Amino acid sequence: MAAAAADLPGVRQRLVDAGAAADPDATPELLRSGADTTVLTVFGALAALVLLTLGCLALYLRRRPVWRGPLAVLALLTVAVDALAQDMVRGGPEVDRTAVIAQGLLVLLGAVLLFLPSSRAWSRR
Repeated sequence: MAAAAADLPGVRQRLVDAGAAADPDATPELLRSGADTTVLTVFGALAALVLLTLGCLALYLRRRPVWRGPLAVLALLTVAVDALAQDMVRGGPEVDRTAVIAQGLLVLLGAVLLFLPSSRAWSRR
């Protein structure tokens, strides 16, 4: 989110250019509106996933037993949405792929650490 936010004018321009290439007859207003809608949708989805993940983490830290399933689903959704959002950030496919793989590995590491017997025992106390 931070990388895309830092490059927001560039992201919007690339989306407008992609829309113009796909539909040369589209009006500039329609292209700008489509780019803004796309940016808001992707940022909104990422922000919602971050908030939901923080909520599950809060449940875990409060030692509530309902955190495991939602946290696993949110981890997968976060990686999927980030894979889609990486196309918006400047850097090319190699940088995008590396960022998605790095985030996926960090999410997997976090999930494994949360499901270790010592973490489960701590959350049950």
